[in-house]
Amino acid sequence: MLERLSTHVSNFSFATLIGGSSLAQQRTELYKKPDCIVATTGRLLDHLQNTQSFSIEELDYLVLDEADKLLEMGFKEELLKILEFSKKKTRQTVMVSATLNQDIKELAEITLNKPLTFSVSQQQNTTSESKLKLK
Repeated sequence: MLERLSTHVSNFSFATLIGGSSLAQQRTELYKKPDCIVATTGRLLDHLQNTQSFSIEELDYLVLDEADKLLEMGFKEELLKILEFSKKKTRQTVMVSATLNQDIKELAEITLNKPLTFSVSQQQNTTSESKLKLK
């Protein structure tokens, strides 16, 4: 998706940080200061701890996709460690989750400032209905 997007947006670069790929190649990409980084929690934490000159302190946006699945898989501590690397007060953090269970609520309380909750539901046999809940 980002490869296609980058062909239509000038001066847009990205890096993918995932396990099983070359750490050295990923470090090279990070030294180029990409506009966007897509990463698994373990590999991102590895680079934050071990790649010199790599930081997310100036990060403007952080998206935690499938946050409920990350918690189910036992990555709560890793997520909290990653968030410690960026304490920028103006950073916008987005947690995307298919469910709003107690673990997600607790993570939001710990990590988010003035969290907003958006929920979308579809009712059968009627038109789609979107609900917006502000917290």
